[in-house]
Amino acid sequence: MTEESATDTEVQLKYFITQGWEDVRSQLRLGARYLDIRISEYVSSDVRFWAVHNMVKMHPLRNILEQVRKFVQETNEIVIFDIHSFPKGFNCLQDYLDLVQFIRDEIEDLMVSPFIGWHGTLNQVWASGKNVIVSFADADVVNAFPNHLWIGTRFRIHYVDDKYEVKEYLYSKRWERR
Repeated sequence: MTEESATDTEVQLKYFITQGWEDVRSQLRLGARYLDIRISEYVSSDVRFWAVHNMVKMHPLRNILEQVRKFVQETNEIVIFDIHSFPKGFNCLQDYLDLVQFIRDEIEDLMVSPFIGWHGTLNQVWASGKNVIVSFADADVVNAFPNHLWIGTRFRIHYVDDKYEVKEYLYSKRWERR
């Protein structure tokens, strides 16, 4: 899954190259289980938190969370909801805390406890009765919500259009220390 997980179809057709699926739920139905989510804060807007692509508003975060909720309730699949970029807004710690509270208000009953850990098994996650791993980029915020947020995932980005070049890149990275 790429950063375009929450990109509006009209905008992506005009400006971005993405997977081309209609929405996050469609991407999940087609096999994606990792969502790369970037959120901006618009305090003066009716909707405060938006999924964004760079500085472009795409979808209200509530809509994305509703799609994730519907998907995991229908399928019992596990989804990683990785929040790792905040291009606009978020001027103080309280703004981040408000964001996490908003997420908790929407999907707290689905949020997997981080005490399972990244080395936990899928069976441990399923046994918890919860399906959404919410990882967050800021350690201070993660520490403020130790029962809800996982420390952000690490990933590498390699921008290429050729599948053979991607394969070569991935093979070259497989033995690097993580």
